[in-house]
Amino acid sequence: MRVFFLPAVVAAAAVLASCGGSSDSSSDSQSVSVKPTGNFVTDYENQREAKRAIGTPSQAKWSAVTNLSIVPAAASALPNGKVVLWSAEQRFGFATNSTATYTTLFDPTTNTATEQFVSNTGHGMFCSGTSNLADGRLLVTGGSAASATSLYDPVANTWKAAAKLNISRAYNANTVLADGSVMTLGGSWNGGVGNKDAEVWTEAGGWRKLAGVPIGPFETLNTVNGWALDSHLWLIPAGNGKVFHAGPGKSMHWINTQGNGSVTDAGMRSDDEFSILGNTVMYDTGKVLKVGGAVSNEGAPANKLSYVIDLNAGVSVRKINPMAYARAFHNSVVLPTGQVIVLGGQTVAQGFSDSNSVLIPEMFDPVTETFTTLPAMTVPRNYHSVALLLPDGRVLSSGGGLCGAGCAANHGDVQILSPNYLFKPDGTAATRPVITSAPSYGPYGSSMTVNTDSTVTSFSLVRVASTTHTVNNDQRRLSLTFSSSGTNSYNVNVPSNPGWAVPGVYMLFAMNADGTPSIAKMVTIGNNGVPLLTPPDTQTSVVNTAVNLAITAAANGGSAITYNATGLPAGLSINAATGQITGTPTVEGTSRVTITAANGSGKVSSQFDWQIGKPSTGGVGPVFGSAAGTVFTDTSVAGQTMTGINVRAGSWLDAIQGIATPTSLSLHGGNGGTLFTATWPATEYVVRMYGTYNTTAITQLNFVTNLGRVVGPYGTTQGTSTFDYTVPQGMKAVGFTGRVGGYLSALGLVYAQATTTPPVNRAPTISAPTPPTSYAGLLTSFAVSASDPDGDALTYAATGLPAGTIINSTTGAIAGTPAAAGAYTVSVTVTDSKGGSANLSFTWNVLNSLPVIQPIAAPVIASGSSASYTVNAGTGAFQYAWDYGDGTPVTAFSTSNTASHVYANPGVYNVTVSVRATDGTVTTRQFMQAVSSGAAPATTALGSSNIAVEKRTGASDRLWVANPDTGTVSVFDTAMNSRVAEIAVGAQPRTVAVNAGQVVVANKDAATLSVISPATLAVTRTVTLPRASQPYGVLVAADGSSFVALEATGQVLKFSSAWAQTASATVPGARHLALSADGARLLVTQFVTPTQPGEATAVVQTSLNGVKTGGIVVELNASTLVKARQFVLQHSDKADSTVQGRGVPNYLGAPAISPDGKSAWVPSKQDNIKRGVLRDGNQLDFQNTVRSISSRLDLTANTEDYAARVDHDNSGLASAAVYHPNGVYVFVALETSREVAVIDVAGKREILRIQAGRAPEGLRVSSDGNKLYVHNFMDRAVGVYDLTRLLQYGERTVAQTATLATIATEKLAANVLLGKQLFYDAKDARLSRDSYVSCASCHNDGAHDGRTWDFTGFGEGLRNTISLKGRAGLQGNKHWTGNFDEVQDFEGQIRNFAQGTGLMTNAAFNTGTRSQPLGDKKAGLSTDLDALAAYVGSLNTFSPSPLRTSTGALTTVAATGKTVFAAKCASCHSGTDFTNSASGVLQNVGTIKPSSGKRLNATLTGLDTPTLRDVWATAPYLHDGSAATIEAAISAHNNVTLTATELAAVGAYTAQIGSEEVVTTPSGSTGRSPNFGSTTQGTAFVDTIARTAPTIVNGVVVNGGDISQVLTGLNVRGGWWLDSIQGLATPNNLPVHGGAGGNLNTVTLAPGEHLVRMYGKAGDTAIAQLSFVSSTGRVFGPYGLGIGQSTYTPFDFTVPAGNRILAFAGRSGTYLHAISVIYGP
Repeated sequence: MRVFFLPAVVAAAAVLASCGGSSDSSSDSQSVSVKPTGNFVTDYENQREAKRAIGTPSQAKWSAVTNLSIVPAAASALPNGKVVLWSAEQRFGFATNSTATYTTLFDPTTNTATEQFVSNTGHGMFCSGTSNLADGRLLVTGGSAASATSLYDPVANTWKAAAKLNISRAYNANTVLADGSVMTLGGSWNGGVGNKDAEVWTEAGGWRKLAGVPIGPFETLNTVNGWALDSHLWLIPAGNGKVFHAGPGKSMHWINTQGNGSVTDAGMRSDDEFSILGNTVMYDTGKVLKVGGAVSNEGAPANKLSYVIDLNAGVSVRKINPMAYARAFHNSVVLPTGQVIVLGGQTVAQGFSDSNSVLIPEMFDPVTETFTTLPAMTVPRNYHSVALLLPDGRVLSSGGGLCGAGCAANHGDVQILSPNYLFKPDGTAATRPVITSAPSYGPYGSSMTVNTDSTVTSFSLVRVASTTHTVNNDQRRLSLTFSSSGTNSYNVNVPSNPGWAVPGVYMLFAMNADGTPSIAKMVTIGNNGVPLLTPPDTQTSVVNTAVNLAITAAANGGSAITYNATGLPAGLSINAATGQITGTPTVEGTSRVTITAANGSGKVSSQFDWQIGKPSTGGVGPVFGSAAGTVFTDTSVAGQTMTGINVRAGSWLDAIQGIATPTSLSLHGGNGGTLFTATWPATEYVVRMYGTYNTTAITQLNFVTNLGRVVGPYGTTQGTSTFDYTVPQGMKAVGFTGRVGGYLSALGLVYAQATTTPPVNRAPTISAPTPPTSYAGLLTSFAVSASDPDGDALTYAATGLPAGTIINSTTGAIAGTPAAAGAYTVSVTVTDSKGGSANLSFTWNVLNSLPVIQPIAAPVIASGSSASYTVNAGTGAFQYAWDYGDGTPVTAFSTSNTASHVYANPGVYNVTVSVRATDGTVTTRQFMQAVSSGAAPATTALGSSNIAVEKRTGASDRLWVANPDTGTVSVFDTAMNSRVAEIAVGAQPRTVAVNAGQVVVANKDAATLSVISPATLAVTRTVTLPRASQPYGVLVAADGSSFVALEATGQVLKFSSAWAQTASATVPGARHLALSADGARLLVTQFVTPTQPGEATAVVQTSLNGVKTGGIVVELNASTLVKARQFVLQHSDKADSTVQGRGVPNYLGAPAISPDGKSAWVPSKQDNIKRGVLRDGNQLDFQNTVRSISSRLDLTANTEDYAARVDHDNSGLASAAVYHPNGVYVFVALETSREVAVIDVAGKREILRIQAGRAPEGLRVSSDGNKLYVHNFMDRAVGVYDLTRLLQYGERTVAQTATLATIATEKLAANVLLGKQLFYDAKDARLSRDSYVSCASCHNDGAHDGRTWDFTGFGEGLRNTISLKGRAGLQGNKHWTGNFDEVQDFEGQIRNFAQGTGLMTNAAFNTGTRSQPLGDKKAGLSTDLDALAAYVGSLNTFSPSPLRTSTGALTTVAATGKTVFAAKCASCHSGTDFTNSASGVLQNVGTIKPSSGKRLNATLTGLDTPTLRDVWATAPYLHDGSAATIEAAISAHNNVTLTATELAAVGAYTAQIGSEEVVTTPSGSTGRSPNFGSTTQGTAFVDTIARTAPTIVNGVVVNGGDISQVLTGLNVRGGWWLDSIQGLATPNNLPVHGGAGGNLNTVTLAPGEHLVRMYGKAGDTAIAQLSFVSSTGRVFGPYGLGIGQSTYTPFDFTVPAGNRILAFAGRSGTYLHAISVIYGP
């Protein structure tokens, strides 16, 4: 069996050096000769450097900063790959006692976070203990709510309360135990100082106290903060079934949690100091790194001290090289490779401050035990910061501060570090192995089959863990052994010891020879089906005295249990059937014993020490005290010395424990009283004991040493009897005897021979390593663990090592590159400083060289030419076989590492090379060979886009990007990746073109072209286009002539280089353009596909008179703009499935024309209008409604190549495309899924995807073809991608090398921007399943898609998509049937149609009638859902009608129609928006038919009246799209009779209403909302509304005066609740209502912006919390914290459509007791 051994660090090639390295094109790096120097670190680093194929630590990269809505102080990784973070009951601050917590769920794959306010548990989780349970849930204990416990379920994303603690605590430390229970200890920050003894939690039993684990031994007095004496403890479960306490105090301990528990001393942490604010991490099995800390968190200097604590052979503490920086408040994160990243912290510890911040992280190397600095982070991470390992091998860093709103040290954001193992030396992305399959559960001691896509050399497990206040006790990494079971298939051994592999969810990583990890697979490790072993405690026996020890294990299913033991003391053996260990030890010393219990399903193990000593010369003195209680007597062995005592005492003695060597004695007694500890030097010892006792207990106790020192008294003198005992001459006390119950009932001394000669030196103990299996020529490492019972320094030596490997004489690490295969007998000798030594031999099997195939150069070739390959697989006698992927036979194996092959046809071929070693091991590598059709032409085809590349002579390319929302164009220097200018142009710039020495920008809303000089970067000309024509696509030809598509007027215009219009053409709905490389053919896409035959009915046709219908691409002669032909992108009739579907192409993007001009690809979506319960009996679903497609045009045959259409699965809209200059690849932007697809042009197939940002809408390739630029317009960024690995090596990884911020200042309000990001996205699983359906899928730019959908299955019927533009989400109820009354009702559609998980919590959504449309309000319950509504609300502007005259006036016919309209249409189409929708009345004008279906699954009685402001742009008309023209829609009304002349006139007027038509609104009366709040407290108030002077005719008031008052802002005062409110208004501000307390908040409204909604909570005393929403969607508030009152009643009021808040009414006094709004038109 081939066993791949993963030792102390993953296949040591994984450990990275800080110096330079080789590239892929270098010669065989594995044959490089490295001259040894004799220095372990130097030699190892030289060997590693000679083989390094990954970047240096300095090449690690930080991501951009992602903002969060909270400042996290705690975080937990989750089994689903996400991270839950939380702050306190406030987002940016905290209180000592609270009952709620702000949390956020962060998805590192999408960089999105969803806030959740958790109040149902009654638990303020700030400063809590955290544990990740065995089943993947999270347990949070104590904190601001000091006795509370909460459980988080990541699957359901829900929190619930669990059993309360017995002892209130905060800053407590948790750890998961080997049986899955949880221990918590310490925590005096809340609930009182001291007495924070241990408790253990199980779900079945709740919390129970561990009487034998008092807090006393762990306390360290602190002069600055009393609560720090027992806070942030470092608790590490270990292989002996106990918990190791490593700090932060200097004394270490073992904690036994069985029964009532016990504590034993484990020595001092070398010469380290008290290090609160430091931390520890287990970086490999039993190996613990301790770094940094300070003696206080109040201005104390931090330390840079670093230690390795080895628990594999007792407890060994070794001081190692210090960090480069002193740190406190830092975080430490172990990587899959065993390295540790230390992030953040301060050189001087100071809470809530960024002073003395350390921005430079460091990386610990576990082989050399040195630290290397990494690139600096951009955000300080200090007090309350967190860091965690992500499943993709990156490191998340977040938080810091939580010191109140406005505090400079608050860092409510996330930044992610990509370690250098993710990069090649040239900075491109490293090739990562992929785990293709792995089980989800691994029982202890079993073997898992794991398959990968390529050769891997090591595996590791890293536990999913949680952290707060620098402590992460659940974090641990375990190296794994494994064997090969076939090509890229491995049997991976699950650890058997639950003390090391505590049960839970682990990230399983596979590393290749370069140390690059895979993305992890989540595996739960636990005891299902394996025996349940009770860990034995430390054993102490005497030489030549028989022993009998029973090992017990419960069956837990499986076959009969068999037992095994290794490392037993000489003379002892185990009965395999019973587990009984018997025999007589014959040799003194300490043995590390491993016990294993197996049952066929797996095995479980535990370790313990067995000490064999000489018989003691001494005796037991008399016992004084009560006869009550249980008898105890400490065991005494030769050489035993008592160097101190732990005593618990109050009015009498509660307990006593001897502090002794070689092992501390047991604690005898109860848990009461106060702990006292006394110690003395090794040369001093106890000889006398005296005190008092009564009938219950020892009441006072004193000790006297041989030097006459009195230790005590402990207790009081209330006893009635006295005692005094001195041990015999020449003896010393070495332990105790007596009786215990609840107290120390009786006591005597155990004594032994006292000697003045130095104690006999005791030899070291070596723990047998697992013999590693390695390969010749492959760097490896592992460690030998040893400890010394006297704490002496150790020196390691070894013989028999393979050539090329060395041992570190200080640390015991063995590392290097074995030169030759063989079975090596290695002998290791460990010597202490006093001459004691121990020896251990083991066999190390080194196999023949393992082929490790480096990337193979495979540049693009032309068809008919030969591709040549050279393979570098390392040193060794290998054979090679080739599969060229073009159908030719696979070659036979040969000894040549070179090959060549002629490819006859263009395409992208998958080439596989297999390399066979002499022992039969076969390794494969696959890459792509791109074959082009020939040389690329000198000029390239053009396509309209929002991003353009400017090729410059003698300088780097420049990149131009149009920014629609800011009205600017940004310019970037691509050499520096820097923005050199942001140029103001017209409103809504949509595309930018660069050619012939000029830059032209199409400004959609301004109806202009901006001409920019590339030399001065200034606008030199503004070309005015027809009014309201909405220019979109623009191109500049090589001769300087320009083309522009006018979408609103359906035209294409051509201009000369002097900007004279030279030609025009009519192309309805023209949006995008493409020009062939020869400048002869101009392709124009109709963005919205025309209505298909029968689309308004149950039977949709896909052809008309035998001619296919579908998406339209028009070809014009580029010289004359005469129409040459029309391409039809036909309806797809592919059967609906999970990977394809039916539908008509729609939302056509700019065609990408091939360099040779023979073909073009058109990106779009595909709308499945044949699907639906009415149409084909199938419900519309998330994956068969809209799909991304790319359609191919054959420009030689001049038709669509329908068979070549590519369906981009798991995406809903292809928004842009661009050809690579080599003609082999087409890149396609997939907007909804945040990806770029890569198409093999010749193969007409998608071959890979590149991850992009939000809403990629523009693509361009650099002039040299080596970079891809992706405009992620909803990230306001351009992603820069390196194509060289794809082009030169045929690798399927395309690395992002930079992110360019496109704008300097965001113009949208934060919530509107967030809402728009959500609107365009489907990658976020909350919004859609499998990235298909976004809001923008059917509402691009907030408009419509021209489709009529079958929503019969959703309780409706045939429904024509409406435009959202201009409606601001506020014109009455939504949709044709008014079935939504708030934008937030789309939450149900997100969940039920798009199959997203929702933006609301399940609990909130399912409360009351909230899950139903028109049910309980959803507004105010989800920040993200409200942001989505805010964006829809910001769509408050209609577009002007292009059908008016050039001056914007109505045409003569339309003016006539206006009069007719007022008489016959205005009763329904009334008001400023030409609709009575706000009334809520549904009208039936005769257009309802059977296909119209229902309303909310009930009878459809009428339809909502649509606005007419945009009918010029929203054909087809009516609810089912059955009217192709406005006139047809009017004629369909049965309540209107018009002559033909009137119909034409009204149709003309309606089409010209647009945004321009002015409607005189009546002054109107005011209204008032209900009163929210108290009806009795305070004094009532009502604001006065200012009006113009009334109109009086003949003494009669005929007009009460128009409302002249305008609310321009607010002054709100609030603290725990609302103190006062004042409306700021013209002509005069309104009065202040309420008192002067709280904090003043001032709101200023923009011109034209008004308040339309108020919501909040009314308390029993005052308004507790208050927020307002404006007409643009901006949210103001919340004001008031909503705390401090007994009961709360939520309220929410939105003014009727067409109205605004004018003033306020309510009740006020010292506070604002009640409130309502006064509104008017």
